[in-house]
Order: sequence, then C-alpha cells, then structure tokens
Amino acid sequence: MKKEEALRIIFTCADKFEQNLANKNLLFICVDKHMKINTMEVVFSRANYLHMTGIKFCEGKKLSANQFYKMCIKRRLSTKDFELSYDGTTELKLQVLAALVESNISANMIGDYSGSRPMLYTHKLAGNVKGCIGFLIDGERGYYVPNTILKEDIRKLVVDGKRVIRVYRKDVSKKKYDEIVYQAKKIDWDKIELGKEILGKINE
Repeated sequence: MKKEEALRIIFTCADKFEQNLANKNLLFICVDKHMKINTMEVVFSRANYLHMTGIKFCEGKKLSANQFYKMCIKRRLSTKDFELSYDGTTELKLQVLAALVESNISANMIGDYSGSRPMLYTHKLAGNVKGCIGFLIDGERGYYVPNTILKEDIRKLVVDGKRVIRVYRKDVSKKKYDEIVYQAKKIDWDKIELGKEILGKINE
C-alpha cells in the first residue's frame, strides 16, 4: 500500500469516525448459546483514532493523538508526516478500518481474548469474520476503550464468543442510550428479557 492510498483511507474513515463514534458510548446486548444475556459498554474518544489507524509518525514529528485527529478532519495531514509500519500491520488495519468505524463497528460477535498472540495485549474483542477491535477496561470510567484493530476472523481469537443481537448508542454527555444502531434478524424478542439493570440504561 502506498502512503497516498493510506492517507485517503485515513481521511475518509476519520469523517466516518466523527459521525458515528467520536464521543459516543455503545451498549452491546449479546446472548450465549443458552440465550443468556450479556452486555458490554464501550466509549470512543477522538484520541482513540490514531491507534486505530496503526500509523507511525516520521522521526522528528511530534503530534498528540488529538492533534493527529484534527489534522485528519481538516485534511492537513501529509504523507510526509507518517510512515507505515515495517511489519505490514498498518496496511492490515487500514484494510478493515472503514467497516470498523460504522455506528455499530460492524460487530456481530463479542468475546474474551484467548491470549493466543504473544505480542497482543487486549481484554475483549468485538467484530466479525473479517476484522475486529480489541478493548481494554478503563477502571476510572468503567467502560471498555479500544486499543487495537485486527484484520482477523474474531472466531479464531476469542473464547466463548457471544452473538450480538442489538447495539445501542448515545452521546457521552447523555445518561441513557437513546438510539438502536443494530438489531440482529430472526430474534424472537418476546423471549428476550433484558432485565432491570439494562432497561434502566436505555430510553424505550
């Protein structure tokens, strides 16, 4: 991948990230094979976008994650500002980035990371057969935050993967989730009991 193509992807995905995920919380409603309900709440900040692209700044170039994001949105980032990683991971991330900055991050499965990759440190993975996002828990806020992107089949990286059946979204400034951005097909919702704790987090 040439840097010019990488830059085009970074700019396009920055716009989608701003529209769909920046300063947003997502609430994933999942079920296991016994139809038991599980949830995961995540938060995305604009500072996360740098790590999701996988780019490296050129030597002598110092930008904060927020500065990088502003330059992407304003189209001021140049190919002279960054390098692609030598191991090819930047290219792999960019190949799936567009799908992972959708309003529901294109996730139909969530699971605990199996620890199968010695160089990969993350707690949870959310995604699909083509790509996924890794998350770490933020102890102060109680939400999971993204820390990596992988062009991998999520089924190969998680233990006890759970099916995502609905995703809610809200601005971080709001107390309750007020928008459904994904709902799985062929679900008998009359048999799904979300429970008081979950219902207390959403406006329905």
